[in-house]
Amino acid sequence: MTKKDILNLVNEHNVTGAEDLYARRFELPLREVFREFLVYARVGKSAIPMDKEETDTIVNRFRAVAADLDLDFQPVGSLRRGRVGGHDLDLLFCPRALKNNDDDVPAQVELDNAARDALMTRIHAAYRKLGGLAPVVGAGHGKVKHGASADRTLTSHVVVESPKIDGAYRHVDLVVTPRSLWPHALLHWSGSRTFVRCFHDYVNRLREKNWQGGPERRGVKGWRLDPNENRLGPPVFERQLEDGEHWHWSSNGVYVATGNFYNANVTKVYEESNASFPDEHSIFRFFFLDYLEPSERCA
Repeated sequence: MTKKDILNLVNEHNVTGAEDLYARRFELPLREVFREFLVYARVGKSAIPMDKEETDTIVNRFRAVAADLDLDFQPVGSLRRGRVGGHDLDLLFCPRALKNNDDDVPAQVELDNAARDALMTRIHAAYRKLGGLAPVVGAGHGKVKHGASADRTLTSHVVVESPKIDGAYRHVDLVVTPRSLWPHALLHWSGSRTFVRCFHDYVNRLREKNWQGGPERRGVKGWRLDPNENRLGPPVFERQLEDGEHWHWSSNGVYVATGNFYNANVTKVYEESNASFPDEHSIFRFFFLDYLEPSERCA
């Protein structure tokens, strides 16, 4: 629904809010796909916040799905920060690390687009068997709103039936990430939004503001990239920033880029090896920051 659509509903049809929109959904000039989706809106019974019992039931169902599919699983978002009582959940999935036969060191598990898409479909199907995946109208996967992000994670917004309140629905964001990006996805999806925005800004301005220098001073190991972001030659050490370049962090990793992130005009020129980041602590450490527990990242 566009801003123009909303203004039309308010000015021409005197819609006063979400409850009013839901109650009059069959008489208002709405697109059919939007009218169907309103069934799952956060109004009526669905507006009642989840308590700990309901939250744990939904999370444990998805945890069982992850175990059945041999996936690592972590509730993120506000729940990881210690807050219970919302209307939605964010859940992170990742293939478990394999063991190399020779040295018993965990191997990196990567997923191409087709593998991530297939894995997400299996998560949907497994949860349906446990009961409660509502038929959400959307593009890409029939009745499931499902889409790949521009980075190397896959997100899927689904609606589940409340296991506690009959007729209520809960919104869940499912995120599938490759093993090598697990620490970055964990940090990004744990939030809060304000914390992540501040983290982005700190990293982007690290050298510009001379905040304790930059990672290039530590002689980090990474890769030079061609314009198509293909790796060139062996890993490089002591990457120095050139004019117009800045460090950047996202759920896709750490890299040097040019351009403005907020204008979606960023070009990668260097990518730090994800082997440098085995956990969240290492990301903080890389940027000369003290580690913050998830509960300390609220705003």
